Amino acid sequence: MVDEKRRVVLVTGASAGIGLAVAVRTAEAGHRTVATMRDVSREDTLRGSAQRVGVSVDVRQLDVTDQRSVDDCVQDVVAGYGRIDAVVNCAGIGRIGTVAADPVDDFRTVMETNFFGTVRVVRAVLPHLITNRGRVITVTGLAGLVGQPLQEAYSASKFAVEGMMESFAPLASKLGVSVSLIVPGAVHSGVPLQLHAELQNPREELQPYSELVRGCLTRNTKEMGAAEPPRAVADSVVATLSARRPPFRVATAPLAIRTARTKLVDLDGALIQRMTTNWLR
Repeated sequence: MVDEKRRVVLVTGASAGIGLAVAVRTAEAGHRTVATMRDVSREDTLRGSAQRVGVSVDVRQLDVTDQRSVDDCVQDVVAGYGRIDAVVNCAGIGRIGTVAADPVDDFRTVMETNFFGTVRVVRAVLPHLITNRGRVITVTGLAGLVGQPLQEAYSASKFAVEGMMESFAPLASKLGVSVSLIVPGAVHSGVPLQLHAELQNPREELQPYSELVRGCLTRNTKEMGAAEPPRAVADSVVATLSARRPPFRVATAPLAIRTARTKLVDLDGALIQRMTTNWLR
């Protein structure tokens, strides 16, 4: 039987933002946390955060865009701990842009990290999760529920993750593995801050859409003013990790809850289109 208070938890994207908060918070909860990141030279921030609350984390190199890196990391963790009980997918990148201006390769870059990176990690850990009746927890966001103007590649990647996990969850449950999505609203860290910075300083190819960019920036600035801290999202991850029957989707903030409700009742898409078009004003 798995000791629910001492699971071996693999966290991706732990160098900053939500991933860092999840790594620290799971360690605080008593789990053996393996915090992974593409560039381990950035580990000091994570280790400092863990030290301040009196916990330690095992930092490992893992690049979700590199199959060998993923396989090597998973094999090393299993060799060291004898098991993996849960994976929390936090690795991701953002992109302000539009199909009207961006080359296809820009879309591929975002999909490679956010979608295919998640697929790689889940495939690599799945045999171990099946053995241990483990859990897959993936952080998505509002962009996985509602297409965000001028975030087309990012929204596409998050929609893809949501669709894949929603499709996979029934089969996973038959294999003894639970699948959950964590859906934050605005978060004051990581990708949301990156996207906000890109709206403030848009690339040259977005100049023809400068008025629309300003509209999105105004809306985004308002949302970021009420953004939740990464630790709040991490608290939802820990609760989902320990729940006897974890829900499939966990909205972590009022904005996420309202957005999910609107999406689910918007049968012809008119409500969402009206809402997101207003974001460009």
